[in-house]
Amino acid sequence: MTAYHSQARISAVDPFKSSDDTSYLGDLKPGERATARYQIHAEDAAEIKTYLLDAEIRYRDALDNSQVSDTFKVPVLVEPKPASSELVSMLPALVLIVIIGIGAGYYLLVMRKKK
Repeated sequence: MTAYHSQARISAVDPFKSSDDTSYLGDLKPGERATARYQIHAEDAAEIKTYLLDAEIRYRDALDNSQVSDTFKVPVLVEPKPASSELVSMLPALVLIVIIGIGAGYYLLVMRKKK
């Protein structure tokens, strides 16, 4: 039977966080497939491995009754951070150091001219 107004929900538990744990799939006819997408973030302390998170599908049947599927597991792979992400996180501090360095150099140049 057709699953109307289908929504997939994932349970993001430690070490994961998600600002939106629901993905709208729409009406699904028998045999049809849909892809649910989520933005999930792992904490820095998360182990690098594949985790299995619980998920379920909520939908309406032909009589407009709310139904929920059995819970199933979704694999989520935690990979090492790319080296560039550490540089990006340090960027504000580096910019501040450069600004301080330029300011100090300018100050020293002005002070030498006054002597």
